[in-house]
Amino acid sequence: GFKGQVEHVSPITKDEIQKKLQNEVAFLKQHPKFKGTLMINCIINCTGVLIRCTVDNKSGNDELDKEVLAVFSSLTKWHPGQLNGQNVDSTVLYSIKIKKGVITID
Repeated sequence: GFKGQVEHVSPITKDEIQKKLQNEVAFLKQHPKFKGTLMINCIINCTGVLIRCTVDNKSGNDELDKEVLAVFSSLTKWHPGQLNGQNVDSTVLYSIKIKKGVITID
């Protein structure tokens, strides 16, 4: 990042988010052969609150997109990003791959 810039920090690690997605996205259990990718865009405000979460690139299945979005939307308390010691709003993109019922975050 830039000098004086501190990245936002999600409430749980990427591995934990992956596990949560694997456990909570029922679509994957019903469609184990599904293959696709999607991108989730989360906006975190300067107090560390997730203010918006959207699907940027759709997977091609609305049900799946909705379930993945629900998992990300449940991650409400973040550590805000910082710029020159000040908390700032920040955007985080998650690139998600699904292959043979397994979900991974790039």
